[in-house]
Amino acid sequence: MNFRAILFLLFVFAYSSFANANDYVTFSIENCGEYIGKNISILKDQTRSLTFDEVRQLNEKFIASDEDVPNLGVDGANNWIKFSLKNYSDVDELIINLSQTNIDNVVFYWIKDGVVDSIDSRFGGKGDNLGFNHQYYLFELPLKKGEEVECYFKLFSHTQLSAPISIHTPKSLFNSLLQSDIFSAIYIGLMLSMILYNIFLYFSTRQAHYYTYVNYIFWVVVAQMAILGLLEPLLDLDNKWVTSRLLTFSGAISGIAAIFFVKSFLQTAQESPKFNVLLNVFIVGYVVAIILLIAGIITPAYKMVNFVAGGGSTIVLILAFRLSREKYRQTKYFLFAWCIFLISVLVYVLKDYNILPHNFFTLRSVQIGSVIEAILLSFALGDKINIYRKENEDSQARELAVSLENERLVKEQNVLLEQKVDERTRELTESNDSL
Repeated sequence: MNFRAILFLLFVFAYSSFANANDYVTFSIENCGEYIGKNISILKDQTRSLTFDEVRQLNEKFIASDEDVPNLGVDGANNWIKFSLKNYSDVDELIINLSQTNIDNVVFYWIKDGVVDSIDSRFGGKGDNLGFNHQYYLFELPLKKGEEVECYFKLFSHTQLSAPISIHTPKSLFNSLLQSDIFSAIYIGLMLSMILYNIFLYFSTRQAHYYTYVNYIFWVVVAQMAILGLLEPLLDLDNKWVTSRLLTFSGAISGIAAIFFVKSFLQTAQESPKFNVLLNVFIVGYVVAIILLIAGIITPAYKMVNFVAGGGSTIVLILAFRLSREKYRQTKYFLFAWCIFLISVLVYVLKDYNILPHNFFTLRSVQIGSVIEAILLSFALGDKINIYRKENEDSQARELAVSLENERLVKEQNVLLEQKVDERTRELTESNDSL
């Protein structure tokens, strides 16, 4: 055997060892809760027809992931994920956490000692098989120290799909879920406070701006709750037709509500008619997406909502920037709030593409951004109402000044008239006396 042949065999052996090691997860207390994306392999079934037994025969078709949280995209395929797990801890019960909500179908398979078992999310499994009633997909694995299990996920979603998979002990999972739920509760509480406060202001002032603001913030909260997977348990939804469309529908409605608020706040019909027509076009785009959604064309509807939202947000940003430079002081609040929200959305999207790391801030960036936006927009509304009030007071003061001036002029004219009457009377009297 020559030197080149030896090098080739060493390369093949090293590549094979790397490929095999890539989908091998070793669990210990030290790496508890870490994402395992770099230790998994992925197979995309574009036909959505492969069975589990067929997938097991296609090991060479699996592609190793190089991301902590793989982005599986929006392509309508069945996504198969494979990894092996070995327990090096003293905990005899591990929990696999797939912390992605809004997945239309999740099936978890595991093979231990040659025995295959599975849990299908369509028949329970989204927290139902554990003591945790949660919106994440949680799967319990009895696995003693030194034991190994081979795991597979089959994932399908009409919307954006990623695979944030981590391994936990029951205690670490409880702490992780508690942190997540506390933040969600704080977020919802803050947003509801803003809604209730501005409802009170609406009934106090009867200003239409407050109504469109409350409507917008309400649908933002609904959309964020759909993203967080909280609407299904809150409304006790158990209808696949509804749940598969919930995320896209709430996004479209919140987009429409945002446009109506922008039209009201920036007074586009009077100040920028061309922009106003363009905003109406975006409303039509959202309506078309909703029609597609109802017709069952879910993935194109989802993509259309994202496209319309991106275009609409850009147009609103340009309009707000132009008006803030011209004459509207309160538009600067709006512009700042809109920029904050768009930056938070950008951070969230960059996280999905692994340009930014998956951490608590990037995962919750949209909720943080929407709270800041809601507060700043409330300030902008208050400033706008104060400006209206000052303009009304100035107008009333001017009207009062004009009224007083008119009264003064009338009095002066009356005095002059009386003087002239007196003079004429004297003249007539003198003339009569002389006669």
